[in-house]
Amino acid sequence: MNEEPQASRTARAWLAVVLMAPLLAVLFLPSLALVHLFVDTSNSWADLAYLVTGALAYAVGVIVVLPVTAHTLGRVVDARTSEIGTVRAAGVFGLLAGAMGSVAAVPMTLEGNVGLAPMVTYVAAPALAAFVTRLLLPVALAHRGVRVTAYVLAALAMAPIAAYVATVGLSGVAF
Repeated sequence: MNEEPQASRTARAWLAVVLMAPLLAVLFLPSLALVHLFVDTSNSWADLAYLVTGALAYAVGVIVVLPVTAHTLGRVVDARTSEIGTVRAAGVFGLLAGAMGSVAAVPMTLEGNVGLAPMVTYVAAPALAAFVTRLLLPVALAHRGVRVTAYVLAALAMAPIAAYVATVGLSGVAF
């Protein structure tokens, strides 16, 4: 039997977005530097291209993919896994996030010159972030302090994206 605090599906989805954004920032962005472990990095333009692509993927992921997935597929999976226990449900969410990340990672790994770096960045980081997010969800639902901390950390994780968008909007120049 699962003894999680109750909340509406909408509230659970938004809280999952807020919990996962900083986790993804902490796991995804530093993993971009792992490209140096897998390939010869003498071509600095290739390194820069990988880092810029990853930063853009993070921005789109946090601003678009994460909320849309949480409010569509995430709600369905949350409803279906509500009776199997928090750890098992977290495993399902981790597998789901890893599978979604593989859509980007597999072509980059097979066709690119970056070795296995995309597998770490686009599969392992989102899978671990989703797993931890689902583990933290009942704790955040039960404790207001955890929710407030999550909102502050999510704002910090999204601040660079907002700053970039504001800068581009003010300058009128696109990247």
